Amino acid sequence: MRATAVRANDRFDAEPALVNSDPYRGQSVDRPSVGSSRREQSHRSAARNPAPSVLPGCIFHRPTRTVRLLPKSPLIDASISLATAMRAGRGVYALLLGSGVSRAARIPTGAEIVDHLIHQVATARGETIEGEAAAWFARRFGEAPRYDTLLAQLARTPAERQQLLARYFEPTEAERARGEKVPTRAHHAVASLVAGGYLRVIVTTNFDRLIESAIEARSVQPAVIASVDAVAGMVPLEHSSCTVIKVNGDYRDTRIRNTPDELDAYELPLDRLLDRVFDNYGLVVCGWSGDWDQALARAIERAPARRYTTFWTRRESDRSPVAERLIKARAAEVIRIVSADEFFERFAQTVKDLEALQAPHPLTTPLAVERLKQQIEQRHVIRIADGFREAADVVRDGIEQPAVALGTTPGENVLGELRRYDTLLERLAAMLVIAVRWGDDIVDDKTLVSAVERIANAAGYTGGHTPATNLKLYPALSAVYVAGIAAVASKNYTRLRAILGTRIQLGVRGQEELMRSVYPENVVQRPLANLMPGMSLRLTPLSDHLYAALRGALRDSIPESGDYDDLFDRFEYLVGLSYAVRFGGRQNGTAWGPVGRFHWRFNDHRERHQVTLSNTEIELLKGHWPPYRLGVFGDPNNFAKFAEVKKAYDDMCLGLPWR
Repeated sequence: MRATAVRANDRFDAEPALVNSDPYRGQSVDRPSVGSSRREQSHRSAARNPAPSVLPGCIFHRPTRTVRLLPKSPLIDASISLATAMRAGRGVYALLLGSGVSRAARIPTGAEIVDHLIHQVATARGETIEGEAAAWFARRFGEAPRYDTLLAQLARTPAERQQLLARYFEPTEAERARGEKVPTRAHHAVASLVAGGYLRVIVTTNFDRLIESAIEARSVQPAVIASVDAVAGMVPLEHSSCTVIKVNGDYRDTRIRNTPDELDAYELPLDRLLDRVFDNYGLVVCGWSGDWDQALARAIERAPARRYTTFWTRRESDRSPVAERLIKARAAEVIRIVSADEFFERFAQTVKDLEALQAPHPLTTPLAVERLKQQIEQRHVIRIADGFREAADVVRDGIEQPAVALGTTPGENVLGELRRYDTLLERLAAMLVIAVRWGDDIVDDKTLVSAVERIANAAGYTGGHTPATNLKLYPALSAVYVAGIAAVASKNYTRLRAILGTRIQLGVRGQEELMRSVYPENVVQRPLANLMPGMSLRLTPLSDHLYAALRGALRDSIPESGDYDDLFDRFEYLVGLSYAVRFGGRQNGTAWGPVGRFHWRFNDHRERHQVTLSNTEIELLKGHWPPYRLGVFGDPNNFAKFAEVKKAYDDMCLGLPWR
């Protein structure tokens, strides 16, 4: 029996099929004015003349605001539109999940829990309930049942109360074996979207921890906001890899909301947080009818902006008047479904498929590598040069697209752009490794340098630092890294010197050495790079990204992970020292140059630090040290000056914080 005085959570039992049916597309949508009462809005609506008949997609004017909606195409399912929008704009959509999403896990609704607790109170008092439990409680105690009063009757301490509630939400071994009270297919699909950077904000009315558990299983630690206290100390939404906002609380906190009065109003800090979410993000609603959460419905209704489309998933049998009103108010796209599990699984797969379409054909890179090997063997110099130009042009075309907008989720957007560039670079990176490793006497330096210059100049860089423009230098940085590491692995320091000598055009200012501007800290400055998911505490976030991104291209040449670590460090150290010697020396005995992962990796084991390793080699070889003798640091005829700047650069590296 359902309790009448408490919240009856939305039901949402599930199964397959995605059907697009939206009665509001192609119509003008009335929006309630912020601050006006429903009665005022009702009077205004009643006073209006009927709207004239117009063609779908046209604007017609009424006394209230109207919004022009594009005519609906029956050829494109709304779920495809959502998947396309979410893939293109990582992190700009938020989810609103109701109890329907957890229903498949056999999690009881709030009403069912209260009903059961009331029966326990009656049993403890030696009484029997006839009729509705909530009505019995109201007659017996003179007030509507609430979680806090019920729990006070049944458990005295916080630990006892938490233990009492846990059995409704935490599975026994038998329940776990049956797949009950554990994350569902829908939860896991949502978690995969979070891990991929597509979702960063989830609003939920549920008390359970299923969505958090699914996200944590993907090695993402969500920030959970389950009380007004947590709002005050929360990490800003744009700085968190994932934030779960539990508007009705968490079952482990007895302050959870369930009665109509509790659900009718939120504290001001929570209201303001929801205003930010519904104003700044697109919205995807699933498993929520809106019938009971009046404060949440009002928060959605009053959002002034419509920057992104709202998508509302509904079962065929859903007939909630609140949902109808909100769909109309936000001009939402309706996606007809029968199952949260089926919808989110299909949707996550669609996003993944769309992402895969952006990648080159899987045979492109292997075929290009095999072709290059044959051309080196056959000494086809012209064809080799043409192949590098074609591979560079693929990257160049991607760079010349409009600069990415950092928006309200800069870390996600930067990471998305880096991944796009990594995909574009696969072919060129693999070819650079082969040419450096095997083509020393066939592939001349000019061919390699021209390819790097081609993609560097596509960025349109003219000096200074503009985040979106400097980000376009990343492909050139990545190309220098992959070719340079391959050169260090082959001990080909002549080739390394040529690669580091690549030049970049700075508009009307002429040319300068690429390495003077293209190093990690200038391509993506650390405060911005730290906003990328998983990089918040990294000292060298962009170097760490390059380390992971280039592993595949260098795996055949450097199969052992330990060797790859050491060669990556050695390359970054040589680049930083070269910068310091050529551009960063100071007359006061100090020097500056970019640093990479090497500066912190062995700071507590100095015998393995690149500073120590290079000093050991130089003590033995002096001016015959190969990187110095072959011109990696410029003029190889002034060893005393080189040694002086090296000491200053080493002191700087060892003095930097490494934790």
